[in-house]
Amino acid sequence: MRLIPAIDLKAGRCVRLLHGDFARETRYALDPAMQLSKYRELGADWLHVVDLDGAKDGSLANRAIIERLAAQTAVKLQVGGGLRDTEAVGRVLELGVARAVIGSAAITQVDSVRACSSTLDRSG
Repeated sequence: MRLIPAIDLKAGRCVRLLHGDFARETRYALDPAMQLSKYRELGADWLHVVDLDGAKDGSLANRAIIERLAAQTAVKLQVGGGLRDTEAVGRVLELGVARAVIGSAAITQVDSVRACSSTLDRSG
């Protein structure tokens, strides 16, 4: 079994939302890079990162942080949040992320996700 720790990003900070409510968040003191280092010290070799701002509005709002986290090589990143089409998935993979995670779009935008999967299968 592989346990993959997660970091949820909102406005550049590590947070947790209570029941997915953006108005009810817990903020954590460690910045995302320090949190990644802490997980690595505990043996993690993968990290799941969710761009909550991206999930809310479809942007890659925490791009700089994700790029900085992906630049280190000790832990591989899988990133989700706002990845709704081939272009968005391509942008996050260009940052050095190992895996792009598509969540609700896989249900709400099935054709777009199929196209994305098909395009990436041919290019990868």
